[in-house]
Amino acid sequence: MAESHTEVLNAAVARNTSAVLSVPTAGMPRHMKTRFLGDEDDGLWLEVEATASGLFDSVVRDRQGVGVSFKTGTRTIMFATKVLELRSEYRMNSQLTVAAIRVERPAEIKSVQRRTNYRVRIIDASEFLVRVWRIADKFVLRDKPPATTEMCVEPRDLSSGGINLLVKSAGADPARRIVDGQRLRIQLHYQQSDVLLEAFVRHVDDTPGGQQRLGVQFANAEADLEGRQALSKVNAIVAALAREEVRQARLTG
Repeated sequence: MAESHTEVLNAAVARNTSAVLSVPTAGMPRHMKTRFLGDEDDGLWLEVEATASGLFDSVVRDRQGVGVSFKTGTRTIMFATKVLELRSEYRMNSQLTVAAIRVERPAEIKSVQRRTNYRVRIIDASEFLVRVWRIADKFVLRDKPPATTEMCVEPRDLSSGGINLLVKSAGADPARRIVDGQRLRIQLHYQQSDVLLEAFVRHVDDTPGGQQRLGVQFANAEADLEGRQALSKVNAIVAALAREEVRQARLTG
């Protein structure tokens, strides 16, 4: 018998599963990584970055709604809830505390089949342009980032779920090297389409030449209307690049 959504959620809480938390800020949602810490009475505990604690003051005061999503197998589980409490020192054990929020147990839980994203190679980067900036967790995506945070990258392939990049400017400077979990601001341009995206570095590989290859995942774009519109643009770019890939193969074949 298939597990109910409540059973899936309970199992995720028990395993301290990683998740994405979507919080309303300045009229648009901010997506941040989190994980389940446990349950208590009518609520669930989620870890938050200590530097983001101030963001939740008004969220707790106004009992604002937030979104939570996590992956299990081939499905994405998501639900809307309200923040009940912020605790700056949630005790994990006798030696470790973290910042955490307690949210209501959801009245409704949705499950969406995860799609297998088609990944298209970037054959000619002269028309497909990508700009990438390193940004802090509290940075508002639509703000203009400092020029010093822009990265020199070369795109390798693209899907609706993410992009693979070669970082060409990291060198030996530890301060400029990218690590797992780094939040990114990505701007894509192809033909007449422009799209701005929030993303996270999922994995990093160092090359013999001192460069870095990044596997980048776009943030949970389906959590709101603006995100779904951005995802639609990415899908259109992927489709156009795939058509060009087929055309080039026919010409060279």
